[in-house]
Amino acid sequence: MIDDKDRAHFGSPFPDLVYGLTLNLTYKNFDFSTLLQGVQGNDVYFLFGNFAYETQSRGFNSYKEILNRWTPTHTDTDIPKVSYDDRNGNRRISTRFLEDGSYLRFRNITLGYNLTHFLPKDWVRNVRIYTTVQNAFTFTKYPGLDPEIQANSNDTNGFGVSSDLAVGIDWGTVPAPRIFMVGIDLDF
Repeated sequence: MIDDKDRAHFGSPFPDLVYGLTLNLTYKNFDFSTLLQGVQGNDVYFLFGNFAYETQSRGFNSYKEILNRWTPTHTDTDIPKVSYDDRNGNRRISTRFLEDGSYLRFRNITLGYNLTHFLPKDWVRNVRIYTTVQNAFTFTKYPGLDPEIQANSNDTNGFGVSSDLAVGIDWGTVPAPRIFMVGIDLDF
C-alpha cells in the first residue's frame, strides 16, 4: 500500500551558484554598459502549471497544451484527463511540475552617445543621450512566466503556507517587466 509515509522531498529552491557580470565599454563618444545576472542549480515547483494544465476550476488562462489532454479518443498524451473539480486527484503535489529554475538574465543594457563636442563649451559641460532596456533577455528552460520567482503568501487551498515556506514555489506571480527608457544627461 502506498501512502503519505512513502513521500520524499525532492529538489531545492536554493541555487548552487549565483553569478553576475558588469561590462562597461567606451569608444570615442559612444558608451555601452550591461549587467548580466543568473542562478544555476535551483528547482522551482511550477504550481501555476499545475493549475493551468490539470484542472479547469478557474476556467481561464490555461496553456494551449491542455488541448492535448487525455480523452477517451486521445489516449497518447502525458497530460491527464482534465476535470473541473479535480476528482481524479491531478492537483496533488508531485515531481511532475518540479522544474529547473536556472537562468541568465540581461538586467540592464544601456547605449549612450556624448554630444558635448557639438555644443559651445561655455553653454554646457556635458550632454549625453542614452537608451536603456531593463530585463531585456532571459535565457532559461523554465516553462513558467519567469524563473526568478518571488516568495509569495498566496494560499489558494487553505494550506496555511507563509511566504517563508513558499520559497521556490511559482504561484503564477507577475514576472519582472521589460522596461524601455530614453534619456538625456545634462551637466551645466
